[in-house]
Amino acid sequence: MNNKRVSSFIAGLLTFWKPSLGRRMTIAFTVFGLLIGYLTFITLTMTFTRDFVSFSGRIMEERLRAMTPPGGGDRLMSLVNVQREDIQDTIRVAKNLFLRLYTLSRFNLYVQGGAGEKWREIYVDTDNVFRTRDVDDSGLVSELQRCLYTKTILKAHDVFWGRQDTITFMSDITRPGDRHRYVLNLQVNRLGIVTLFNRNVYKIMAFGLLLLLVSHLLGHFFSAFLARPIISLSREAEAMAAGDFDRVFHTREKNEIGALAEALNSLVARVRTDIREREELLLGTLLALTRSVDAKSHWTAGHSERVTDYAAQLAVALHMDEKTSKELKIAAVLHDIGKIAVPGRILDKEGCLSEEEYDLAKQHPQTGADIIADIPAYEGVRPAILYHHEHWDGGGYPEGLKGEDIPFMARILTIADVYDALREDRPYRKGLGQNEILAYFEAETGKIFDPELADVFIRSMLSKLWEDGQ
Repeated sequence: MNNKRVSSFIAGLLTFWKPSLGRRMTIAFTVFGLLIGYLTFITLTMTFTRDFVSFSGRIMEERLRAMTPPGGGDRLMSLVNVQREDIQDTIRVAKNLFLRLYTLSRFNLYVQGGAGEKWREIYVDTDNVFRTRDVDDSGLVSELQRCLYTKTILKAHDVFWGRQDTITFMSDITRPGDRHRYVLNLQVNRLGIVTLFNRNVYKIMAFGLLLLLVSHLLGHFFSAFLARPIISLSREAEAMAAGDFDRVFHTREKNEIGALAEALNSLVARVRTDIREREELLLGTLLALTRSVDAKSHWTAGHSERVTDYAAQLAVALHMDEKTSKELKIAAVLHDIGKIAVPGRILDKEGCLSEEEYDLAKQHPQTGADIIADIPAYEGVRPAILYHHEHWDGGGYPEGLKGEDIPFMARILTIADVYDALREDRPYRKGLGQNEILAYFEAETGKIFDPELADVFIRSMLSKLWEDGQ
């Protein structure tokens, strides 16, 4: 029991690591879906970044200008040295804008009085008062000057692969009528895939499950068109490999699978023809050998062919299928081939055989079975050859089998073999008449013969055989 469980477990592992075509397609669709999701995230993030940050910058500019007093002139400078509690609301709005994909790390406003003048930063101190201070960073000054010419600057990595990075956005927000030049600077941390996953675990898990379900359904859907015809061809090929060469590859596909099925059918047809030719050649050889065995004694000439005819007629009366009938005919032709090892003096002896001679004669079923043992195509007929001298009551040879333990075809051969032996002359007696044959069969039914088969033979065949002179 434990060995079966271990074998089942190992088979399961092998199935997992070597999945079927349908499972491979499901895995491929899942991986493809994840890849598409990843590339979609990358593409949308890269496309979305500039527009979103620009839009956020404009909103923040409007919020700043909304805090200035009404009137014309340079209104943003009017905020300097003024305490505004609502600046915190503006900062919260800014942070909320970047809540999902970005986090706002810096928010700066820079001002220049005129061309060539020093740049100053407008910032909010701890008391929410707008103050100014000089910008001493030469690199920052250069970027501010460049922003005045380009209007906007977006500094980010050229290629975004989903890792967290920092984006710097500068925008010239100077308006007509302003005496100063203003540059709004935003520094934003763009979130990576890992951070987004941690923040949206349940949503991403739900999306992943949906993706797996869709992938699984797509895998089964496509396997219905691709895998099933291939699986069908595989099953047909397995049946043919087992020896059933009458099978045909069927498919409605008009693509490469259909071409493969046609090629396999052509191949199997050639194999079938080749096997048939070889079987006919082999059967012809064995038939010639059987005739030579029958010819060893003029008493048994034609015996195997007559037994074959009787067995074939009994197969029709029993409504046997074509395959079984064919095997029965071959078994009937070859049933006495083992007599090649029996000396002619025993076959032609007019008196009773000695015990030694009888033992030698009884070896012919085993000898015949051994002769065809190495022919795979005749594996099904070997038991009939080996046991055609077994009796229903267990009194036969070589193994003394009894009742239904005797192979079905062997029981049929027993009837055909005994009938031919009774009606033909033998060196020790004349052939029996019709009434004697009928009486013998009735007496030996249930002893030598299978009762059901003997009943069919007596009722359905004897009168017809006698009408035909057989």
